[in-house]
Amino acid sequence: MSTRQVSKHHWPRGCHPCPARACGEQIAFHMLACRRHWHRLPRDLRALLVTTWKTGDLTRYVSLREEAIAWLRRK
Repeated sequence: MSTRQVSKHHWPRGCHPCPARACGEQIAFHMLACRRHWHRLPRDLRALLVTTWKTGDLTRYVSLREEAIAWLRRK
């Protein structure tokens, strides 16, 4: 690999890949998924994620986040 090429496992600082299966779009760390896949999540799950994040219920948020990631990887 030349010095100009970057391994697919090295994303720009502050980014991570969208967790949806076969997506890999680079997104900011504060986002769960890219826009396209975020809007594919069930509306009620998205609403719960936003609510638990805003209220600081991190235990519930982490559980919902894992559920959302699993949902994205199944589709």
